[in-house]
Amino acid sequence: MNREELEKNSILTDYVVADLNTKPAFDFPDNTFDVVTNCVSVDYLTKPLEVCVRICGCYLWVLCGLWVGGCL
Repeated sequence: MNREELEKNSILTDYVVADLNTKPAFDFPDNTFDVVTNCVSVDYLTKPLEVCVRICGCYLWVLCGLWVGGCL
């Protein structure tokens, strides 16, 4: 989502706009979040596995592997 779309969401208390195709990482220390949700926009990532691993570590490898392999 872009900044304009995020600004219109009155439920959000905070958000970050980032191009994960340019830099497939986040500027947050490990264990900052309990949950990370990414829906649909994963389809536009050029390196989805790198991004998934950066989000949750090795546990997400299985889910990303299934998604990329067409099993999800």
